[in-house]
Amino acid sequence: MFGTIAVLAAMDGSDCTAQDDSADKKYAVIVHASIKTSASSEEVKRLYLKLSGSWTRGTAAKPFDRKADNPARRAFLARVLRMSESQLAGHWLSMKQKTGATRPLVVRSDRSLAKLVAKRKGAFGFTKLKSGQAPPKGTRVLFRY
Repeated sequence: MFGTIAVLAAMDGSDCTAQDDSADKKYAVIVHASIKTSASSEEVKRLYLKLSGSWTRGTAAKPFDRKADNPARRAFLARVLRMSESQLAGHWLSMKQKTGATRPLVVRSDRSLAKLVAKRKGAFGFTKLKSGQAPPKGTRVLFRY
């Protein structure tokens, strides 16, 4: 069974692991509590990559990033963006040249991320959040991955 999971994961570009962790997704995209809309991973991808600038109800999106070695970021790259680090770097270089857009602000800790997302309307980021664990105050979970 695990071999099948790894092969399917490799085909779609997601992270290949030796275990099936679908029952316990340990990372989450969190948003400011005022964002009441649901959003697919594709919409979050467009907002994070700054291909779209606002949520479906018009609120300006404010994505936050994490350091490259952060496990939540690595999983976000593989499972949500479905991009490699070099593809993402190429995207930001292209965006800077075409539109002047730069990558989202890098936040060092889960705690800092939660505070920033809770403080800014339209903000979102990704963090470690175990199944059943409540999101930080002032935020809500958009989806787990």
